[in-house]
Amino acid sequence: MTLQFDTLDYAKRLAETGVPLAQAEAQSTLLAEVLEKSFAHPSDLVALEKNVLSRIDVLACELGGRIDALSCELHGRIDAISYALNERMDKLDAKIDALELKFEARFAAMAGEIHLLKWMVGMSIAMNTGILLKLFLS
Repeated sequence: MTLQFDTLDYAKRLAETGVPLAQAEAQSTLLAEVLEKSFAHPSDLVALEKNVLSRIDVLACELGGRIDALSCELHGRIDAISYALNERMDKLDAKIDALELKFEARFAAMAGEIHLLKWMVGMSIAMNTGILLKLFLS
């Protein structure tokens, strides 16, 4: 679609206002050329649209690549942190297990000592009872 500009009608209208016919024709021709160059043709707009869409596609691919690279980098960092945390948790579990064994050994030793103390207290009570009975009965 081109710009609809009637140069003959424009030249006639200029001539009717007193402009010499040769000058009116020259002005109408020049104005038509200027207008033709000033307006974008649909083919120009289609080419521009294709260029813009092509550039958008290129940028979308570049952005997708960057996002994928960042995603891989973040997954790598997360995996490294997860691995380090798992190692620390394993070390803590080992320390807890070692402490649990120490406490169990101490409690077992204390249980033996408590058992011995029960016997000693029992014997002491029995001896004191015997001594008291002997004192009161004699």
